[in-house]
Amino acid sequence: MRTLLINPPYPFSEFPIIPVGLMYISGMLEHSGKEVDVLDLLVSKYSKDKIKRKIEEYKPDVVGITCVTMNYPGASGILKDCKSVNQKIITVIGGPHVTFNAEETLTEAPWIDIVVRREGDFTMLDIVNGKKLADIDGIAYRDKDGSIKLTKERALIENLDELPPPARHLFPISKYLALDAHASLLAGRGCPFNCIFCVGSKMGGRKARYRNPKLVVDEIEESLALGFKEVN
Repeated sequence: MRTLLINPPYPFSEFPIIPVGLMYISGMLEHSGKEVDVLDLLVSKYSKDKIKRKIEEYKPDVVGITCVTMNYPGASGILKDCKSVNQKIITVIGGPHVTFNAEETLTEAPWIDIVVRREGDFTMLDIVNGKKLADIDGIAYRDKDGSIKLTKERALIENLDELPPPARHLFPISKYLALDAHASLLAGRGCPFNCIFCVGSKMGGRKARYRNPKLVVDEIEESLALGFKEVN
């Protein structure tokens, strides 16, 4: 299945950050031989016409979007616009907000088909591979009778080194460079702390999992070669 991943807009007062999660998910899909493209609406102006043109040109079978609480309404609205162009598109949403509000999300937004909870790398691959939804760990979905189903929690990825490299080439890097944004990369997941203002330990678990330092350094060098001056 052909997949379109969307980075939704959010207020620039938060400073533009390249979406690390979508980079790794797109890398996972591409590495697995799937057709995937990215529409970054953080550094380009959003419009319904732009969504319509992209869907009519690219013809995706699956559209996935990420969000936090701040931009959830916008992300949900974008998926609604996608459905209005083609009702057959499978719409998927992930990120912290919907992870902890999966049932509420599907109840209030009938245009959203699947909620991905917590880590989405292998979960999204299962969806794109067409695996039966009831057999995909870590999602919420609407059954044929309209009832909302939550599958069991997906086990966290123990060996992060098995993740393919992020597909940075699918993102508008030049626009982020023009905004003097920093490069973002993944050195580890999970956090042993429980700060009240952060969902890090709830999304990634209380056990810290680290990547091979060599792979991290390789990624830093790749980011600097693209023109970034800072790495986050």
